Amino acid sequence: MPKLNEQQLRERAKLAAIESAPKNGVGDFLQMIEEEENVFTFLFASKMKGYSGWTWSVSLFATEDDTTVSEVNLMPGEESLVAPNWVPWAERLADYKALQAELEAQAALE
Repeated sequence: MPKLNEQQLRERAKLAAIESAPKNGVGDFLQMIEEEENVFTFLFASKMKGYSGWTWSVSLFATEDDTTVSEVNLMPGEESLVAPNWVPWAERLADYKALQAELEAQAALE
């Protein structure tokens, strides 16, 4: 069990999120998840414009001697607005060329 209690770990996680986020981008604490022994993930609301429903996720590795920030991520929630899946340029170009050929064929019939 880590030397620091849950409140101290939460404060350390929030500081890590604040260091990674834009000014005033980290909101209230949402949840702590104990991933496995000595590994904890803390979730904080995002207060950034355009990131409604997103959360800051901070994973800590905590032992009796030390606590290490493993990673800090901005993660989308279930209802978050996210970019569409990436489509390679070759596929997009092929779709464009097929549409152009179809439009030319229709124009030729008229």
